[in-house]
This record gives sequence, C-alpha cells and structure tokens, in this order.
Amino acid sequence: MDHRREPPPTAADPAIAAANPAGYSIPPGTYARIGPTAVVPSGLLGRESFTWRFWRTPSWLFTTVVCALIGAGMVAGVVMNIEADGVSWWMLLVGGIGLLLCTTALNALVGRTRADADGLAVRTLFTRRRLPWREVPGALGTRAWVGARGTTGACVTVRAPGSRRQVDVPGTTRVGFSNRALERAEADRDGILAWALGQGYLTHADLHL
Repeated sequence: MDHRREPPPTAADPAIAAANPAGYSIPPGTYARIGPTAVVPSGLLGRESFTWRFWRTPSWLFTTVVCALIGAGMVAGVVMNIEADGVSWWMLLVGGIGLLLCTTALNALVGRTRADADGLAVRTLFTRRRLPWREVPGALGTRAWVGARGTTGACVTVRAPGSRRQVDVPGTTRVGFSNRALERAEADRDGILAWALGQGYLTHADLHL
C-alpha cells in the first residue's frame, strides 16, 4: 500500500479572506489606490446604489441634535428679549451664535453622499460635487485634525479635478477620543472604491490612474 502523506491543507490568509466578502474581491495589482484588506461596507453588499447622510456616524448624529436644540433655543431667547427690552450688542452676539448652530444642523440635514452607476455625488448646504467613476479614485482623500481636550477627528474628502478645495464627504466624519478616526475614514474611502469595483463601475485600470 502507498502510505505517502498528503500535504496538510494550507490555512487561508485572514487578510485575503477579509478582502473578499461575498465575491467582492480586491484583486492583486489594484492596491495603488486602495489597501489590500479593503472591504465593501456590510451595508453596501449587493446594492446598486447607496446614500450616506451626515448622521450615519454617531458623532455627527450627536452634533446635529445638540446644535439644533441649542441653536433654536438661543435664537428664540434672543427674539423674546428683543421684543421685551429692545436690541443690545450681546443679544446680537448670542443670536449670531444661535444662527451658526442652526446652520450646522441644517447642513447635516441637507448634506448627503450618493453613489450609483453614474458616479459619486456629494452635496452639502453650500457645495455640490458630481464626479463620474473614472475620476473618483484620484479625487477621494482623507483629512484628520486634533480638537479640544485631546479629541481627534477625520473624514473622507473629495476634490474635483482642477479644484483646490476639498469637500468633506457626508457620512464619513468621526470625532472622539479614539485615535482610530483616521483609520475608519480610510476604511470608508477604500470601501467606496471596493464597492464600485465590485459593481463594475470601476475597473482595475481606473484604480491605477
């Protein structure tokens, strides 16, 4: 009898397995724009389009609610005081801050990120960007910042070809005390590209632009 031993099965590489959920693979050679472990966000698997709002992340949901409540309260208080006592400089200051907070909340309500077969569209209260998929890999980036009391934040950005201004992508902003904000923003950026690649909206050649 032949007692030759069969070689033991090779364990799957966790990084490769993580990069290929449900057939959405990131083939070798496409890492110029996205990392080798980039995955499609679980909420996007199998979808032909998606929309992200500012409140997709907990930090912006909290910001929206707080700004709306405080801003509306400040504006209402100023209006009542003006009716009772007349106009003063400090009322105008408080009213201005209240309007600024209300504008922040309104921006969160209006802003959205929309991706479909035609490309990627980003809309905020004051800005609109619409890019075909062939321009998206070179337009997406990330930015990070340090806030007060040790907080950190990061988000995905988009810059239209020929433009110097970066626009924050709604639904990708994260702020907190964790140092993983930038890591999560990069995962969102790579996830958008991985999703578009899986849907056939992007090709391997597009990712090497």
